[in-house]
Amino acid sequence: MSDPTTTSATTLKTIVDVGLYHSAFDELDIGTMLAGTEYDTGTITGTTSITLPYEAAAVQSCRVVSGVATVGVYQVSDSNATLSAALGANTSPGVCKIATDRKTLTFYANVTRVVVRYLPMCTSGKVTGLGSLYSPATKG
Repeated sequence: MSDPTTTSATTLKTIVDVGLYHSAFDELDIGTMLAGTEYDTGTITGTTSITLPYEAAAVQSCRVVSGVATVGVYQVSDSNATLSAALGANTSPGVCKIATDRKTLTFYANVTRVVVRYLPMCTSGKVTGLGSLYSPATKG
């Protein structure tokens, strides 16, 4: 593995030219990232925050199914957002925020069931930079 403090001239074109794209896609866990995941908390004890199983690269939708927080769709914003409740199912969305850990969603009031659709970050734990996939000695 290359030293992460050194600058690498590795580009996606280099990886494809050398024929290492299968390794690159495996390293990025791109299939999992693009497939999307639906997380349903099931019935939980009332809480103002939930934790997703994987870090989210992007949240596609968030819906509170039950709880003190008004049921309905919620827009997910950054950790500095002002929380607000939905104005009812299928009416006006509420605002929840995602923490900098990319896993914790916080709501205006207690929720007892939430369904979230999102694109997870790499789940393999392998990504350290594509520089490890290429060295001049492997070029054909």
